[in-house]
Amino acid sequence: MTLSETGLIEAADAAAKLAGERAAEAEEERRLPEDVIAALIDAGFARHFVPAGHGGYEATFTELRQALLNLGESCASASWCALILATSGRMAAYLPPEGQAEVWRRGPDAAIAAALVPSGTAEAAPGGWRLSGEWNFLSAVDFSDWALLCVGVPGGPSFFAVPRDAFRVKKTWFNLGMRGTGSNSVVAQDVFVPHHRSVPWSTLLQGGSEHSDAICHQTPLAAVAGPLFATPALGSARAMLRAWTGTMLAKAEGSLPPPAQQALARAGAELDAADLVTERALDLADLGGCTPETAARNARDASLAAELTRATANRLFESGGSQAQRDTSVLQRQWRDILTATSHAALRFDLTSGMYAKTVEAAPPPAG
Repeated sequence: MTLSETGLIEAADAAAKLAGERAAEAEEERRLPEDVIAALIDAGFARHFVPAGHGGYEATFTELRQALLNLGESCASASWCALILATSGRMAAYLPPEGQAEVWRRGPDAAIAAALVPSGTAEAAPGGWRLSGEWNFLSAVDFSDWALLCVGVPGGPSFFAVPRDAFRVKKTWFNLGMRGTGSNSVVAQDVFVPHHRSVPWSTLLQGGSEHSDAICHQTPLAAVAGPLFATPALGSARAMLRAWTGTMLAKAEGSLPPPAQQALARAGAELDAADLVTERALDLADLGGCTPETAARNARDASLAAELTRATANRLFESGGSQAQRDTSVLQRQWRDILTATSHAALRFDLTSGMYAKTVEAAPPPAG
């Protein structure tokens, strides 16, 4: 499937305009407005990786990245929620066929949220498991139809697909940035989940689906998680640089002094570098056949992109002065969003560098 076949990029551009207009409301309400949610669903984010047999696109990582980048320039929270819709749909594609049929029984646009960190308990029961507990930081959960909850079980953690009427959303998202994502908690009490609505974490990690030959379902998680998670912040940093440039030009009456010129050039170069490495990572993923070495390098590069993006945002905010620190400042919101987004575990260099080093140690380059 080529970039133009799904129309996601064009549809995302239309959604981005609305999301930008409602960004302040999303921040205040700590969740996306209903019309923005509808726009993301209508754009096709939820169905992007859904198997073709259920009406989905089985589409490319590169197309999703570009759509998220454009959306992030208007609202980082909307871009993040769009990312969660798409990637959670990819996760659900690893469920057994009967489980997939339940999740997408009403069509491919089911909104799915996911808890990536194991929590809660799962007790074996005839035909499945009984889940209880609390799971934190499920972005977009306020409007999700399903939640994928990760629980430690014998043999390793697994994901369990739980319908909306079987769990409760607990308002816990009061963080510094990305407030519009509504990344609240899920509470479940003695919820029965049949075996066909569960999948081992290791299956997603390895990326080898038994039910689909599509490249997006045969790609290891590490090869794509980091580059995609880095994208909303990168889009927001691009917009932040434009806003900063406009502010500085107005102060300088149209001609930037040398220090500001250097800051502008460095910020542009760093964001371009972050753009290039994440683009390359997902281009490679879309080719298929990702090796552990490719996955580790992609994860490493995504962490570097996040560091570059965060460093750029910090310098722009610091040089913005008191004007940038106002509650009503767009620069302030973008700075908070970027810091929060780039703190995600998938973008931690201390973790991804170890993964990368292990692949080099396993096959060291020739000496000399």
